[in-house]
This record gives sequence, structure tokens and C-alpha cells, in this order.
Amino acid sequence: MGKSYRVESADLDRFIREQKAVRRSLLWQHRFDRAMEVSQRAFRDYLVAQGYNPETLSDEEVERLLR
Repeated sequence: MGKSYRVESADLDRFIREQKAVRRSLLWQHRFDRAMEVSQRAFRDYLVAQGYNPETLSDEEVERLLR
């Protein structure tokens, strides 16, 4: 308590930019994760509508269906 610190303005500016970049990166990661969830759910719904059981399909069968 009672201590003060001196920080160069360039260092402070860099720190603030880096923090904004981290927040922006996390926001984009969240958006990407959400888009993947929506896409996976849509593909699962498509498989069910086509009469497939997504739980029993092998990776090879899914790859074939995606082509």
C-alpha cells in the first residue's frame, strides 16, 4: 500500500492493445465454437431426416455422405 509505479506510456499502450486483442480473439473463438455447434446439429438433423442413425455411422460413412 502507498506505493506508486511509473510506466512508460508506450508500454501502457502496448499492454492495452494486447488485452483488446486477447478479448477479440476470445470473442471470435466463442463465435466459431457456436457456429460449429449449429453446423453439427444441422448435419445431425439432416442425417436423421434421411433415415440414418448418427450414433451408428462410422467415420467412413459420414465422409461418404459429405461428398
